[in-house]
Amino acid sequence: MAVVMRSFVGTASADYFRRVFPVCLGLMLPFCGDTPSWADSPGPSQCDAVATVFDQAICRSDIAVPDKSHGADVASGPDQRLRLEKIRLQYKIRAIAAEHLLPEGSYTPTPEEVDNFEAFSARSAARNTADDEEMIATAQRLLKTHEYDDRFRRSLETTITTFERSIELSKRRDEDDRIRDEDMRERFGDEYVVKMHQRLKLSRRKISEQWVANWKMNKALFEKYGGRVIFQQAGIEPIDAYREHLKDIKEKGGLKIHKSEYTDVFDEFEQYLDMGHNYLSDPGETFFGRPYWETVDLDAAQRQRIDELEAIPHKRPIQH
Repeated sequence: MAVVMRSFVGTASADYFRRVFPVCLGLMLPFCGDTPSWADSPGPSQCDAVATVFDQAICRSDIAVPDKSHGADVASGPDQRLRLEKIRLQYKIRAIAAEHLLPEGSYTPTPEEVDNFEAFSARSAARNTADDEEMIATAQRLLKTHEYDDRFRRSLETTITTFERSIELSKRRDEDDRIRDEDMRERFGDEYVVKMHQRLKLSRRKISEQWVANWKMNKALFEKYGGRVIFQQAGIEPIDAYREHLKDIKEKGGLKIHKSEYTDVFDEFEQYLDMGHNYLSDPGETFFGRPYWETVDLDAAQRQRIDELEAIPHKRPIQH
């Protein structure tokens, strides 16, 4: 969110997590909401196979997108349905491949790991508004006490408006939740609201599990294949490992796509791999030792954000 560059990867991860985690990330977490159960796939005689990998058929029913769901993974038209089916197919292919190519359990989150993640989430959320207000106050103070070139002045002004919007969005979300609860309580009673919050808690738990699983999968891929890594705001990505893993899926897994509409299932992903990335100079082991949510000091992260604002070059103090 902040407009100032961050030199510490953990700080940026923490800041992004605090603000974006409440929103389901469709690209990184393709099954936000209701996760399909692969165990319920039909038997071979019922399977309309769309793909095969490691001699395991993936049925059309495995990647079917519901018309209605509590989550975000719902088709709104033919094009959207096909896109979501491709995301599900890619996920299913990777899930099968992981069972054959990666150590058992290396990519599966444990309850304790998810608990740690949710504890970090709660600590981060609890301090959002206070941290945002401190950023606003610091930027306002600097604008009043120092003279800046236009681009640095605009950067500080943008910092103020960005965090003001963050605070307003948080207030609006809280108010929307309050109004929703009152409306549901009036229409359906207290018991309904209690059960609704239980469902929301389970949904958030599922997203937390997927977030931890994503980090563990990246760690397992890096440990197997090595290579260069990049920092994306959702975390560290082992780009070279992604590329080698996809190669193994195709060659060792004998990937076959049986339906023409899905032949480009990995095209978008391969285009992403071939983009010009800014690879980190530090070795990947630096980032995959422990999850960042277990290592980030939130006080230190906030202090660094303030320091970065105060380090913006200025011409001279304003004389009053």
